[in-house]
Amino acid sequence: LKEDSEEDLKSIPRVGLADLEREVKTIPTDFAKLPGGGELLTHPLPTAGVVYADVLLDLQSVPLEDLPYVRFLSALIDEVGTSDMNAVQMQRKIGARTGGISTAVLFEQPSGPAGSVADPYDIVSYFGLRGKSTGEKATDLFELMHSLLTDANLAGGQAKAVELLKETQQSLESSFISSGNSYAGMRLAARNSLLG
Repeated sequence: LKEDSEEDLKSIPRVGLADLEREVKTIPTDFAKLPGGGELLTHPLPTAGVVYADVLLDLQSVPLEDLPYVRFLSALIDEVGTSDMNAVQMQRKIGARTGGISTAVLFEQPSGPAGSVADPYDIVSYFGLRGKSTGEKATDLFELMHSLLTDANLAGGQAKAVELLKETQQSLESSFISSGNSYAGMRLAARNSLLG
């Protein structure tokens, strides 16, 4: 290997402080009330015609001891199909008409008034569906999200549920062996907040 010449090194573009924008860009958010009490937040961003959508359901009314079951529901809901499509048909339709749909459970500590630190024993939690599609296929995206939320074949998914539970157990056992220190750290930090 030989070192780069001084001429080659000078040709590499460099970014200095003068090249950085001084003002923080504020992304506008438009709020609209939906029928039934929901809220729609839109952010006009340059996405080259791709629609990114997050549907969040507030889990405030779910008892704290039941929240771990919601995470399991999140893993199961897109694996069991619906009343008119089995799981494979649903995944194929999602793949053909969207850029993907994923589920998640979000737990966060809320901010206090004016951005101050909130009570450490306060928590907000949401069940979320996240998806993307082209603008022309946005209707398909929202219809598929609606189907997953309202028509998932949970009663017929018992075998899949058992399979997911076994996979989760194996994954936890494996990660505990390789990352035991992080589990110990989480255990020690758990007493500091409800989120922990």
